[in-house]
Amino acid sequence: MNLIKANFTNRKLWVVIFLDIVIFGGSYYLSYWLRFDVIPPYYLNLFVQSVALVIACKLIIFYFSGLYRGLWRYTGISDMVKIVVAASLATPVVVALITYYHRFTGYPRSIFVLDLILTIILAIGIRVAIRLSYFPHTLGFLYHWGLFRADRGRRLLIIGAGNDGEKVLREIMASPGINYFPVCFLDNDPIKRGQRIHGVPIRGGMDILPQITVEQAIDEALIALPSASREEMRAIISTLNTLNVPYRIIPAMREYIRGQVLTREVVFEDFLGREPIALDDGGISEYLYGKRILITGAGGSIGSELCRQVCRYRPAVVVLFEQTEFSLFKIDNELKEICPDVSVVPVIGDILDPESLSAAFRTYQPEVVFHAAAYKHVSMMEKNPIEAIKNNVFGTIHVATLALQHQVRRFILVSTDKAVRPTSIMGATKRAGEIFAQCLNAQGTTKFITVRFGNVVGSDGSVVPIFMEQIKRGGPVTVTHPEVCRYFMSIPEAVSLILQASSMGHGGEIFVLDMGKPIRIVDLACDLIRLAGKRPYEDIKIDFIGLRPGEKLHEELFITGEDIHPTSHDKIRVAKSLTHDFKQLQKQLTQLQELVEQPDVKSALQVLHAMDPTYQPSEEFHLPDPPLPQPAKHRADLHLVSGQVSTV
Repeated sequence: MNLIKANFTNRKLWVVIFLDIVIFGGSYYLSYWLRFDVIPPYYLNLFVQSVALVIACKLIIFYFSGLYRGLWRYTGISDMVKIVVAASLATPVVVALITYYHRFTGYPRSIFVLDLILTIILAIGIRVAIRLSYFPHTLGFLYHWGLFRADRGRRLLIIGAGNDGEKVLREIMASPGINYFPVCFLDNDPIKRGQRIHGVPIRGGMDILPQITVEQAIDEALIALPSASREEMRAIISTLNTLNVPYRIIPAMREYIRGQVLTREVVFEDFLGREPIALDDGGISEYLYGKRILITGAGGSIGSELCRQVCRYRPAVVVLFEQTEFSLFKIDNELKEICPDVSVVPVIGDILDPESLSAAFRTYQPEVVFHAAAYKHVSMMEKNPIEAIKNNVFGTIHVATLALQHQVRRFILVSTDKAVRPTSIMGATKRAGEIFAQCLNAQGTTKFITVRFGNVVGSDGSVVPIFMEQIKRGGPVTVTHPEVCRYFMSIPEAVSLILQASSMGHGGEIFVLDMGKPIRIVDLACDLIRLAGKRPYEDIKIDFIGLRPGEKLHEELFITGEDIHPTSHDKIRVAKSLTHDFKQLQKQLTQLQELVEQPDVKSALQVLHAMDPTYQPSEEFHLPDPPLPQPAKHRADLHLVSGQVSTV
């Protein structure tokens, strides 16, 4: 009832009703005129007797069909279907009423057939005319001829004639304030060549990009290729840079959903390939919806994205466990804004502090734990080995053990490719965490699942922002070695696959994400230089400084001896890892703890080597001289009692 009142208080509704009265009466009169050419007095009298009934009947049926609840300026196919249905329903009702009141004596049947056709044509026609008055770009050929724009604006080339290209063209045409004039499309699909989208022609493929840019005097290019491969993006950007043509990109659909801008500058993530990831939302939702979730390292690059994506599945509560106050403050505020219906609890705490960690478990009783807190920078951990062991080994032990004791359903350890045949302390400590989590899987009901992947673009302190800062300063860009290669993935992609892999785990597995092809770091540097509109080696120098301690030339994703299997998801594989003697591991961890407390770094590294014989410490490893003061110790003596692990 409120909706009906609101409609009738709208003055525009009465204008719409008046127009429909004219249409209904006019179509009924035209039906007689078309039937008789000159309407005889007898039939004119029949018209006068029944016209009010016809109009009233059609108005009522049109109203209850919902045709007066929408805005005519947005008339679409669904409205046209409603008009056809409503008019088709009104005709037999009119015939029935005329039969009831006037016995249908003297009425030609053809009148009502003509009236039905004319009502549909005129009702749709008036609505389409109103839509065109608001959105003249709907007639694309008229727009392209400039009939609706006094100022054509910057001449725009749209690269990609798919759905995304069409959407942005439609948006430009519908926005008079946007100072762009779309000149043409380019697309590699030969079927599309020579066709038009809203009047804008598709000239050809990428092979004519230099030619069309000059011929059409292109001022700017817009890249509308969300699924373009790394090689395709690199070729397009390189050509546009050579031609000195500014360019922007249409974001992927996930960025539209987050409310980001229609277009943006090209960033390095665009070179990684933008194939959409198909997720089993049902499987992920099954273990997240309505559950209590705890995420360690919640303010970090991976941790914060985990928070964002986990909240989309509407858990009961998400506990953000983070050591850094400002990072926790940022992600807490963001989540409360984008996910107001999810209970988010920020907790400042250190995974090396068993008391604060245990309090979080006791208070919130998490059912799923994502352990993303870790020290991850290879060269930094080579200089701070004791802290790396404390955080990455004993911090993981604290979180995993509490998860077991509190009967958490799933514990997901976020690991790294640097744990495979490690040459760095960071990699060795992460491998120790993997081993411990797998051993713990057999000690209770908690499913311990590890997800291993390579570098993510844009993470804190990663090579991409370092290179961009060096480029901003004018160079040089420093690369360790001409042949050094790394795997890369965007943070949202990595986290999506972490959630997917976690839903598949039965406990004890190591899931490995498909990172695509490894990228040479020097190629990455060149791409970023070109993105900045500069020329590698000419405008921006590239210096090779040699591999740093702990770094590999090539990263690996699997350990020799791991039994590798595909999964139901084409971007995730699973490794049934090597078995380990838990009692022996327990002794090694106790010994490692004693060496950390002394501290005795070289002996501690020997214990890490005993845990994973593939670990080879860097020959260049050394400690600061004199050694820095050690922080207060959190003792974590490990005990195995009746198959249960505890920390004291």
